[in-house]
Amino acid sequence: EIRIEQLCSLSQGRYARFIAEKDGNTAAAISFIYAYDELPVYNGEIADIAYTVDINNYKGISTPQLVLKDIRLSRSYVEDIKYKSELLSRFIGGENIVFPGNFELDRRLFAAVYNYVRAVIANGFSDVSLRRATATVRNSGFSGLEVWHTELALAVFSELGLIITERVNGDVLAVALPKEARRAELSSSTLLCRYNELNRS
Repeated sequence: EIRIEQLCSLSQGRYARFIAEKDGNTAAAISFIYAYDELPVYNGEIADIAYTVDINNYKGISTPQLVLKDIRLSRSYVEDIKYKSELLSRFIGGENIVFPGNFELDRRLFAAVYNYVRAVIANGFSDVSLRRATATVRNSGFSGLEVWHTELALAVFSELGLIITERVNGDVLAVALPKEARRAELSSSTLLCRYNELNRS
C-alpha cells in the first residue's frame, strides 16, 4: 500500500506522474499505461501498485523512478471509506456516533466544498464524485480531509436547503442547486451541531 501524492499530468495528459509514499519513504513514479484522466485513483488516496524500477535521465541528472504496471485502490482503503460512510448514514439517521480522528470541520472547509460543487454545476455537470471532490478540496490546503468529511458537508448543505442531492451510487451524488438562491448559517444545521457536540476533543 502506498499513498499517492503530487499527482500531475505529463504531455498534455497522455501520462501521469506522482510521488509514491509509504512510511515516510518516497519515490517518484510515472504511468505510461494510464493517461492522467484514466487513473483509477486521486491525489491523497491509498493504492496498491505493480511497478518496475527504471532510471530517469533528465537534463543530465539520473534518478530512479517507478514505472507503473498496474494500480488500484487498496482494499483496506475502500473498506475504510465504506465503513465511515455507513457510520455517517447512521449518524444522519439519528444515531449518536463519535467519529474516528480529530479533523476540524471549520467554515473554510465548508466554503471549499460548496465552491467545488458550484464549479461542477457551472461546468454543466450534475454528478459529484465524493472521492474526486475530496481530492480536489484536499489539494487546496485540507491535507487530513477524508471522503466522509466531504459527504457530511454535502449533507449539511442539503439539510440547509443550499443544494439538492440524490445518491447515484456509492461514490457519486447527483447534485442540483435550488431554483431560488438561499442563504443559511452553518450554526442552524442540526447535523453539524450534533456532530460538534459528540466529537469535541
